[in-house]
Amino acid sequence: MLPEIRKAYLDGRTMLFLGAGASVGCVDPAGTELPMASDLAKELSSDMGWSYSDEPLSTVYSAINATNSARLQSYIRRRLTNSRPSAALSDIASFPWPRVYTLNIDDCFENAARKTSQQKLEIYFRNSPLEELDPIFHTLQLIKLNGSADKPEDGFIFSPQEYGEGSRRIPVWYKELAQNYSSYTFLFIGSRLHEPLLQHALAEMRSTLRRSPLRGYVVTPTATDIEKHHLEGLNLQHISGGIQDFASWMRQEFTGKLTGWDLAVARRPELRNIGQTLTDKQKRALNSVILVSSESLPRTSVSEETGKIRDFYRGFKPKWVDILDDIPANITFIGNFIKTIEQHGGELSG
Repeated sequence: MLPEIRKAYLDGRTMLFLGAGASVGCVDPAGTELPMASDLAKELSSDMGWSYSDEPLSTVYSAINATNSARLQSYIRRRLTNSRPSAALSDIASFPWPRVYTLNIDDCFENAARKTSQQKLEIYFRNSPLEELDPIFHTLQLIKLNGSADKPEDGFIFSPQEYGEGSRRIPVWYKELAQNYSSYTFLFIGSRLHEPLLQHALAEMRSTLRRSPLRGYVVTPTATDIEKHHLEGLNLQHISGGIQDFASWMRQEFTGKLTGWDLAVARRPELRNIGQTLTDKQKRALNSVILVSSESLPRTSVSEETGKIRDFYRGFKPKWVDILDDIPANITFIGNFIKTIEQHGGELSG
């Protein structure tokens, strides 16, 4: 791996993104390895008694979902839950992370985190209400973007129809991922980033935020020259390897026991000494304080988004330009309604 990845991690500025390759080596309760996409498509076809001719998982899933959705949900729940994570995934989960995104619907990472992580695990799904990052890294947020095998009734993002619906109305956590992507160093493990909805969300981030992502890294066993050039266009560098290679690198590079507070104070060094006598609640509050200076504020209060619905109203954090523009705005009819109540409250109650 690279020294840049080590530095970004120790600075508390790294997020993990897991694709199908991260579940390699994980097994189901019977000890059978969890299937990758093509294997799952073959298994689902066999369960239905259909002949399989190398159709993609999205096509197989869509066909079965239209024919017998209850049977499909039952098979996925049985096959992809109560898993036993690989040693590599357990090692990675033992290190503190601010947030982990995953495209996988199995429960490998959460089982690994419950077993080895020093952090409190919190799980979110693509349409769950947004939650702030824990500034002291006491909590590990796992975001399951494409659904969860233990909640098949909530649906997955597998079929072309589901990708289309997601692109029409991008789920809130996909939007949050896109915003994080412009502020954190991302490590993509086991994903070639071919997922349409993911690409759509990242493309929208680049066009709306007008901000290039930080340098990120994609860890997969192989990549063609064309794929590497494509990744470079996204400011991503390909690293040859798998989940086992990344876990071995982490064990080698970080030999001491790292805590969430170590990463928190790496982002705010001034807290290192004063934080020793504080409670977790006090640390969290102190580490959430933002230092404001003339350099950190916009040079003008005139927003480039004049006339548009602000991201704040869609559930995202306010920007400084929102604050300077007096967002949230005063709504006239609500103000008039309040005045009416105040002026005529006695008459109305009578």
